[in-house]
Amino acid sequence: HNAPDYAGVYECADILQDLVFIGQTDSLARTMELMLDRKDPDFYPVNFFRFQTAQDPDPVYKKLIEDYQQKFNRLPLINQKKEPK
Repeated sequence: HNAPDYAGVYECADILQDLVFIGQTDSLARTMELMLDRKDPDFYPVNFFRFQTAQDPDPVYKKLIEDYQQKFNRLPLINQKKEPK
């Protein structure tokens, strides 16, 4: 896994490029390693990955989630499963 070790936010999309997950991390390299090594079945539909560096990813993440919810009136599919109730 040769992902850069940056903090930021990332978006995962399916084969149709529909967004299925929005996440944030302090280390992209560590997050990618965990996602790939765990082989989480929730992430099997992911075909596209976009990453944006951010020194403080939390506000960027919150804005992406907020924008998605305003547009679609729900969270991305994997976020629905992963978010604490």
